[in-house]
Amino acid sequence: MLRSWEHYRVRGQLWALLLDTEKVKSTKRGVYEKMTEQAQLFSRDIRQIDLDVNRTFQNHVTFRDRYGVRVRLALHGPARPHLLLGPGSPQ
Repeated sequence: MLRSWEHYRVRGQLWALLLDTEKVKSTKRGVYEKMTEQAQLFSRDIRQIDLDVNRTFQNHVTFRDRYGVRVRLALHGPARPHLLLGPGSPQ
């Protein structure tokens, strides 16, 4: 068990620095938006992901934005269907 969460407060910022996300964002403009649109058009599982995350993480600060992180999860659906397997998911 973790004794203190203080070390993890900067985890997102650290990953952003390590992965050099600002450089990637500037070179790949529009890719995220395009993937988001495709996911919403073609993924049948977005509604189920929305319901599951809402039920599981009701008070978690990361998931308060209705389609922020959840849409990112749905983007992986067409490319990685094994990530979406769960109760009630088609196999």
